[in-house]
Amino acid sequence: MYKGRKPSIDNNQVKELKERVAAGENKTALAREYDISRQTLYSYLKIQHRDESHNENEI
Repeated sequence: MYKGRKPSIDNNQVKELKERVAAGENKTALAREYDISRQTLYSYLKIQHRDESHNENEI
């Protein structure tokens, strides 16, 4: 059974990426560093943000 494409970066890298974006680092430079596209970077930020807001609603 096909379950989709393997993630480009792992959860720890997504967390680090989000922290670095919050610190004001350039998103294009970060995408290059992680060898992902800017679109992929924004997708990870959006997914991560959605997960955090979902967890806040559970508290």
